[in-house]
Amino acid sequence: MARETDEAGILERILDAALAVTGARYAALAQYDTAGTAVRFLHRGVSPAVMSQIGRLPRGWGLLSVTALADGPVRTSDVEQHPSYVGLPSGHPRLTSFLGVPIRSGGRRHGNLYVAQDEGPSFDFSDEWSLTTLAAFAACAIDGAHLVTAERERGEALAQAAAAQERTRLRSQTLADVITAQEEERKRVARDLHDEVGQSLTGVLLGLHLVETGLRTDPLDMEQIDRRIADVRSLIAQALTEVRQLASGLRPTVLDDLGLAAALERLVTDLTGRDNIDIELQQDYRQRTRQAQRHPGAAQHDPSGGSPRLPAPVETVTYRVVQESLTNVVRHSGAQHVLVRITATQDHLSADVIDDGRGFEVSKHATSLGLRGMAERAALVGGAVRVTSRVGHGTTVALRVPLEGPQA
Repeated sequence: MARETDEAGILERILDAALAVTGARYAALAQYDTAGTAVRFLHRGVSPAVMSQIGRLPRGWGLLSVTALADGPVRTSDVEQHPSYVGLPSGHPRLTSFLGVPIRSGGRRHGNLYVAQDEGPSFDFSDEWSLTTLAAFAACAIDGAHLVTAERERGEALAQAAAAQERTRLRSQTLADVITAQEEERKRVARDLHDEVGQSLTGVLLGLHLVETGLRTDPLDMEQIDRRIADVRSLIAQALTEVRQLASGLRPTVLDDLGLAAALERLVTDLTGRDNIDIELQQDYRQRTRQAQRHPGAAQHDPSGGSPRLPAPVETVTYRVVQESLTNVVRHSGAQHVLVRITATQDHLSADVIDDGRGFEVSKHATSLGLRGMAERAALVGGAVRVTSRVGHGTTVALRVPLEGPQA
């Protein structure tokens, strides 16, 4: 019984032990509610067919009631002659001798244990002592099982509380990271507006002032005025280009309209044209396309008939990681050649940005160069980013994101 940690298992063992220590024909264990109705009644010696014929659980009357209220054993050699006898249900086996003991631990009562005979010798003091001792051991075992259950529930409650605290901490950390990322993005936009668009517009104002001054001269030098108007027109066009590039950096419309493949092509084209770096783009969606063909209608294709669309969060994360990686290459690496390689299969997406630049020590820049932001973005879609680099040997940024088959 001590090895059991479940109360039901202990009660079953008690019945088997009761038969063993007393040699009884029948054994039963009952637990009652406050109204005296049996809420649990286990038995040995009565067949299922006989129990079905009896039809109901005991109501705790007669000898059962006496045992339930007594502080010690109740024993009789003739059930029918006992003052509290009220008869047996129809179909119940005939009983001769009876022995009942409470299962108690301190002031707590766990139930009552009964044994009975239908013939043979009556129970004696030795049987009474054995059954009482068994009930005492059983009560201790039940207390132990309750303690184990309570500790298990306490442990589960503590684990749930700890998990809730961790979720709260992660939400707070995520919120802080999001706010930091937003502020950094605002700083970048403000800097770009000031350094690029602001300078262009300042040039426009200066050009307009020169045009205005030229218009006030006498005689008018129309050739010079035309040159200045052309300069202003060029500055305005430059400002418009810078605004478009700034807007594209914030959220390229091609990513929403045509998908990741087209958006990366546009990004690579813009960076190659602006910064004179050889950027090679390789994109392979063939395995994913074949999967989509095996499941017609399962994949959403872009309007140009190219690769099937990936889940929107995955496309956004992949684009941002590649964009941030290429930005780092342009600003810091001194690379001449960059390979951007995208592979999407049924199960996962891989994105690698490999440059031949000067490289750096990753451990010294783990929280800079946008590396933390890339890792956090990847984690939002269940992915991961790994950055490998050595001084003088270039850098590789590898993104891996799990996928769940073709996306609708």
